[in-house]
Amino acid sequence: MENKEEKQSHNSCAADSLTQNHVPGINNGDPPPSQSHSNPIYFFNDQPFHQNSISQSHPFDNSVTQNRHAGNSMLQIRDFFPARNQNQYQSSGLTPAEPIAGLENVQDSLSRFHLSSPINPARSYDFGARLAMDSRSPHLSQEQQRRMGELNALPEAHQGFLNHDPFHSVSYAMPQHQFLGALPRNKFRTMQDVRGKVVLAAKDSDGYRLLLEKINEGNPVNIGLFFCEIKDHVHELMTDQHGTLVIQKLFEAGNVNQMNTIVSSVIQNEHNFIDACIESEGSRAVQTLLSNLRTPEQITVVVAALKRITITLFKHLNGWYVIQHCLKIFSPVITKYFLDVGIDNCVDISTDRGGCSVIQKCLGSIAGEPLGRLLREIITYALLLSQDPYGNYVVQYIIKLRVPVINQAIIGKLCGNFSQLSKNKYSSNVVEDLLKCSEENHAMLIVLEVMSSDSFLNVIQDPFGNYVVQTALSYSKGEMQLALSKRILDRTLYLHSHLYGKRVLEAAKRCSRRV
Repeated sequence: MENKEEKQSHNSCAADSLTQNHVPGINNGDPPPSQSHSNPIYFFNDQPFHQNSISQSHPFDNSVTQNRHAGNSMLQIRDFFPARNQNQYQSSGLTPAEPIAGLENVQDSLSRFHLSSPINPARSYDFGARLAMDSRSPHLSQEQQRRMGELNALPEAHQGFLNHDPFHSVSYAMPQHQFLGALPRNKFRTMQDVRGKVVLAAKDSDGYRLLLEKINEGNPVNIGLFFCEIKDHVHELMTDQHGTLVIQKLFEAGNVNQMNTIVSSVIQNEHNFIDACIESEGSRAVQTLLSNLRTPEQITVVVAALKRITITLFKHLNGWYVIQHCLKIFSPVITKYFLDVGIDNCVDISTDRGGCSVIQKCLGSIAGEPLGRLLREIITYALLLSQDPYGNYVVQYIIKLRVPVINQAIIGKLCGNFSQLSKNKYSSNVVEDLLKCSEENHAMLIVLEVMSSDSFLNVIQDPFGNYVVQTALSYSKGEMQLALSKRILDRTLYLHSHLYGKRVLEAAKRCSRRV
């Protein structure tokens, strides 16, 4: 009974004290609290709110109000963010090391809702205290808490990049991703640092340099340790921008037994082997591996694996570099197989987006009998390749070699189809190249066929065919040019207002004036 009376007396005294103290925004004529937050956060306390514990120097501006509803005390936090300028509170005599009166109840209310307060009244407001408090936040992952804890251990001189405002929480000082990015990283400086972490170090921008230095030293113990740790991660390192440099150096430094282990690891998974060959970093690593095979058995095993994926490699530029490297370092007996596969499947490869580039590279790098076979294969299927979105580039490539025999053979294969080919988006480029790069007597065959065709007007009015006719006007000479111009001018009625036809008509008029 006495406790109850004391409690009521205490509450009445607290109410009197509150009316005498000047608290911003609490029935004292001050402007109403900020309404910037449309959804204020309310904190209910089972215990009566001790208003007399609020002092005039409360650090929150317009943050605490009293609201009596249904006989309950309620604490309303409107603007919960602490001020960014410590100078705002210097007039109150508050210093960073002083406890702030009235925050005990705020802390209790926050803890009931499992929230963390930006200010802890129980400790001094120095950098380490705030950081230690934030590092225990339930919203941070264990890794983030660990790294923030590491920063706590740094000397004060290294903590100067953060704002030392005691009321400015670390989480408000900078974005969290920048804060965590500023923390020190694990460094690989000695062999002790990389022991057991060779794969991680090989992919690290600092660690791979240390590994390269140790490999260059030639210590067989260190090299054996590296091989032991990376043997199950060869594909992973071959395709990594840093790891590929380390593993290429290991290929050069390894002995026969170590290379046997590596070769077995590389080819055991065909999908990973293909992936390594067609990746930019992996392709270089595979080429280095091929150059450092120690025994005939190793060469036989790797070549057998390459034979199973030859067509796939021909369809990727990086894969072609692997094939090309084989052609350079292996005997003709071995390389003949790769060339035979490429030639026999040249149509399939040429109509592939990556393969058309590989065939062009192949045409520029091989010679002799394989080159002749490849050219014959392309000429045989010139009509099909000319109309393909990718194959037409292969036909154009050999036309631009300006070999009369080759161009004559291609014209022979396409003869009877030039009007139709001229109206095709892809083959029209082939027809134009034939007009530009063939001898005059061979080019005349194309002009005569197009000019005498029943669909000549359609070719002139076609979005692609009009360019073929303009090219024919430009590269034909003498009587052939005059006859072509006259045939075009005879169709002026159909061409003078046509979007594409009027271009051909203007070209024909220019040619007739010159003649």
